[in-house]
Amino acid sequence: MTITEGKQQDITQGRSLELDAGSIVVFDRGYTDFTWFNWLNSKGIYFVTRLKANTKYRVISRHQVNKEQGITSDQTLILTGPKADACPIKLRRIGYSDPETGKHYVFLTH
Repeated sequence: MTITEGKQQDITQGRSLELDAGSIVVFDRGYTDFTWFNWLNSKGIYFVTRLKANTKYRVISRHQVNKEQGITSDQTLILTGPKADACPIKLRRIGYSDPETGKHYVFLTH
């Protein structure tokens, strides 16, 4: 874990970390970098982030979910927006509704 001042961008610090294969990186959607996503994947490093609402993608497949656990969707997708070539891998889009707060979140992982 690294803690910095609020003025430093998280992605800059994240790229500088030496991570082993099998590591899991969790970061905010404000620092979406499709090239970095692809690099993490190529090194066997897992990531989870919140999906930006304006991210362009195409759903390849949908998976069954257990709505009793709050999971509302589970989809495999590929990016289709202007920067999609930077991350040609299949990604997962997971929807989750917090039963206590009622808030809905959408996560991106691979």
